[in-house]
Amino acid sequence: MADNHLSTLFFFTIIFQQHTTGWVFSFGSRYRQPIWRNYALLVFFAVFGTLDVYLLLGEPSAIMDQFRISSSTNVVGLPDIPMPLSFRIKYFALALSNIATSIFFQHFVVLGPVRSYFRKKFHHDVLAMRK
Repeated sequence: MADNHLSTLFFFTIIFQQHTTGWVFSFGSRYRQPIWRNYALLVFFAVFGTLDVYLLLGEPSAIMDQFRISSSTNVVGLPDIPMPLSFRIKYFALALSNIATSIFFQHFVVLGPVRSYFRKKFHHDVLAMRK
């Protein structure tokens, strides 16, 4: 299952989801610095995000042959049926919307005003805190 469109979609789904998870879990809360201050992590996301976009939307090349992307050149002697660019663009738009939705949910629901609202409404400390 290495040289077909299904494995390519699985690969990109997993890779984009891992990058998204790494991004949203790095936001931090009140006691951590924001992700924008972690320059090494930002460089990592930029480099590997660029590589992922190139692998998904780029023209066939030797780099794609190394990753066994099915939109690449024929490497195993089977009929070469590249993944249509229009489909890859639609899939990329779907991945971007997934990233935006995940970031929005993490920022506004998990760490933001929705969390604050429900915490004020339902949270009660079991043990009295020292002042």
